[in-house]
Amino acid sequence: MFAFADETGNSGKNVFDKNEWYRLGAILSVSDVEPGTRSAIEPVIRSKGIARAHAHEMTRSEVAELANGIMDELDQAGPWSFFTFSIHKPYIVTTKFVDTIFDAGENLAVPHTWYNIELFRHMICLAVDDCMTPLNRARFWDAFLKDDVPGIQACVRNLMVYVIRKVGDPRLREIMKDALQFALKHPEQFTLLAAHRRDSYQGHTPNMVAFTSLFDAIHRFAEEHSSPPIAFVHDQQQEFKRSMREAYQLFGGVRKLDHPLGGISDVARVTYDLAKFDMPSSKDSFALQATDVLLWLVQRADSRPELKAATQRLKARELVNLISRPMSELIVRVRYVQSMSLPLDDAKLSRGAELRDRIEQNRRDAVAQLEAEKRERLTTTLAGMSR
Repeated sequence: MFAFADETGNSGKNVFDKNEWYRLGAILSVSDVEPGTRSAIEPVIRSKGIARAHAHEMTRSEVAELANGIMDELDQAGPWSFFTFSIHKPYIVTTKFVDTIFDAGENLAVPHTWYNIELFRHMICLAVDDCMTPLNRARFWDAFLKDDVPGIQACVRNLMVYVIRKVGDPRLREIMKDALQFALKHPEQFTLLAAHRRDSYQGHTPNMVAFTSLFDAIHRFAEEHSSPPIAFVHDQQQEFKRSMREAYQLFGGVRKLDHPLGGISDVARVTYDLAKFDMPSSKDSFALQATDVLLWLVQRADSRPELKAATQRLKARELVNLISRPMSELIVRVRYVQSMSLPLDDAKLSRGAELRDRIEQNRRDAVAQLEAEKRERLTTTLAGMSR
């Protein structure tokens, strides 16, 4: 299979610019679609006297005609899909706050189920989003990218005030208060690497979040169509070029296996070799220009007659991924209904309660041990100072 990816709304560190959305789109096909897309695009750019196809430089009717021509060629090349990943950039700050402060692997005040189960994690995301003022959101993002512990703690204190006021569910409020207090009391427990080297911040940007998610879409498509990846082409990138290549080498061969109930995903190494990764300029790739046109079309969801039919045709091929508040709300609703529909008898409920209590006791023991070790170190330090 072949993958051709392009992006729009590029922001890097700046997630608070006027354009609040970042989007990545990718044509996934069992065949090399470069020749076919050239047949569709080259006559258009020649007639218009332009170097490459950009949808924003065309009328809607021209975009619809070109998009249909591109999709005709893709259909002839064999099975294909159009992967999209859309990120509401301000909301990614919410998710980074949750991943930084509420990770049960580092914050011993957080029960593992509350971070590792999708339903509960997105409940926390929504509550944090409700409690995070625009100013505190901007301050946290700045402190996070600088690994600024005092700055992050100031944001935690600010959020605590709103958690007490605004979070209505008693158990959720208790979990959040305990987690925030632990973060203030034990900052040494948290791993901050956004400023580890000059470009370390890039791994936390919308660009890299979407890029690494594309790996899994490629593997799913490859497995579904029994077509191992041959080429992975991304539009030319300067700011993220090194990070993209490193991420692809490290994680490109990892396949995520989702838990059916939204639990911790398993991961496995794919059995085939990684596809060749290249980042040419779109002016040298008609397939990348085709991706640009289709991404423009799908992100607008224009219902006007000249675009409606082409948009609906493309939507039928779309593989949608999304990070946003409405997506978190949807996940909570779906997982709640799913959980309430499980066939659980008294015996299963009893075993579940026992497991929950055992996990919770282990967590409390870990917190107590941490506290004892800190007291012991403090006592030793004070004793040494008094000599």
